[in-house]
Amino acid sequence: MAAKSSQQSNAMHKPTSTASTTSSISDTSVESMHGYGDSWFESMNDLVTQYHQQKEQKAAQPHNYGDSWFENLNHQREDLEHRKSEELERESHRPHNYGDSWFETLNHQREDFEHQKDEQQRQSQQPHNHGSAWFGHFKSDWEEWKHVHESKSS
Repeated sequence: MAAKSSQQSNAMHKPTSTASTTSSISDTSVESMHGYGDSWFESMNDLVTQYHQQKEQKAAQPHNYGDSWFENLNHQREDLEHRKSEELERESHRPHNYGDSWFETLNHQREDFEHQKDEQQRQSQQPHNHGSAWFGHFKSDWEEWKHVHESKSS
């Protein structure tokens, strides 16, 4: 207990007045810089000290569950895993129950996919349609690329 009280007294930092120190900044200039005053800092220090004390108290308290609590928890985990594995096994042997409409929808999706695939193949076989403006711009880009490439290889 004596160790804790010495820690608490060390943790609390009481700000010293600027009059007792040999600082080049006066009390009024310090107060005008932040506008809080000594009481704000003292209050913040008290809050920090309280926070650290509460944190130490919470960390120091061990749980009091005992072995039976952990054994019960382990049994609950094993029961849950067993039930889950049984459910998965039952579901894996159950036949699907989709119905005709599901297969009809699937067939429509397949037909749409094949149609889109055919369209893409036809478009890829058609010649490009860039226009003459593209080729005019391409020539200047080609000349610039050759110039840069030649200067790099030199």
